[in-house]
Amino acid sequence: MRTSLILTALVAAPLLAGCVKKESVDSQDVTTHGMSLELDVVNDGSKSKVYAALHVGSWESLVWARLSSGDQLIIVDPAGARQALSILNTSGKTAYGVDLAAMDGEFKLDFIRAKGASALGNKVTVPPAFTVAAPAMHSRREPLTFTWNAAPGSGAEMKYSLTGPCISSHVPRTISGDPGTFTINAGDLKTPAGKETESCQLTLKMTRAVVTNACCSAEFGHPSRTNGVQERVVVFQSAP
Repeated sequence: MRTSLILTALVAAPLLAGCVKKESVDSQDVTTHGMSLELDVVNDGSKSKVYAALHVGSWESLVWARLSSGDQLIIVDPAGARQALSILNTSGKTAYGVDLAAMDGEFKLDFIRAKGASALGNKVTVPPAFTVAAPAMHSRREPLTFTWNAAPGSGAEMKYSLTGPCISSHVPRTISGDPGTFTINAGDLKTPAGKETESCQLTLKMTRAVVTNACCSAEFGHPSRTNGVQERVVVFQSAP
């Protein structure tokens, strides 16, 4: 208990000053109430990639909890199948994950503790799947229109980014309302100096995401966050 109180105190003040280095501590040294959860499920069309991290303090803190013997993170997919998460890395930051079949709907994560309070039923919702269609060849002198399966009532946020060596990077931008179609005006596709006559391959990435802090067990005493994402990537040719 003394160690738990010390860790909580260390996280509370220095984090605000931005001077805490990245580190991991054993979960047995922290109460569940002293932790938070960061949980992502990303469906890329071929698999659902689960990522989970326990933080000491809020989910934005730079101190992670490494599972001690007997503690587990168990993901429950929308079909009810359960699977334990495996460690992803231990270089300062400690996170856990697993790849599951591609699916949407509600996933739940259980943090099961050998000692102390477990935090069960933490929810993340992966929104409906979609397919993106873009022209196989596009002239930068013309508007660029791409389409997808709209889901305006899903409560999710749509974003896109566009990158390639013959355009200036189109950083991620939000598409209001999830309408199923979007057009980038010709003047919005900037070409770096010296590449005006070049053709290249462009990569369009689109995401439909549901992000929430109202996700998690009350046993966590600090703000948590979940992020359920559908992600799709299409590649096409860009010409002058």
